Amino acid sequence: MEQTFMKEKGIFRLVLTMSLPMVLSMMVNSLYNIIDSYFVAKISGDAMTALSLVYPLQNVINAVTIGFGVGINAVIAYYLGAQENEKADRAATPGMPMIALMNGLGYDVATLGNHEFDHGQAFLGRMIDSMDFEVVCANVVSDTCSFPPLPPYTVLEEGEFRNGFVGVVTNYEGPGHPAGNASS
Repeated sequence: MEQTFMKEKGIFRLVLTMSLPMVLSMMVNSLYNIIDSYFVAKISGDAMTALSLVYPLQNVINAVTIGFGVGINAVIAYYLGAQENEKADRAATPGMPMIALMNGLGYDVATLGNHEFDHGQAFLGRMIDSMDFEVVCANVVSDTCSFPPLPPYTVLEEGEFRNGFVGVVTNYEGPGHPAGNASS
């Protein structure tokens, strides 16, 4: 892969193009919480109290996961700057710190994102095997898929509640992505 993007673009343009997606993501997350608060407050005061206890926990989880991402990116950037691409690839063992964190936090279910395929299907299969939680994805159905098929959904029961989770992922022709067919 040619790595000239950051060498050729101006700093102001780089800062804008690299920071705006994160800023928008955080704005959407905050807006979701504000709107959620409005509707939950209509249910009861106890529901709003529960929600106000969850928000700080959500912020801590975001801070830890973003911190992992920034730390891993700093190591990768260091190796790329030193022209040590193999070390950068090894440092990018994608997901392992996050999977360890997700296992530790007791996640129940997750789905795939399109970047889970960036390092090939065999690597993704090893990542899925290391997860202590269920992985669902309804639209990864392919003759070229090299890891076991994933369930399209799962239903988790918690007390009197049944929660359904459906996973979907965008399809694109990229490295490691299963060859597209009518179902993928």
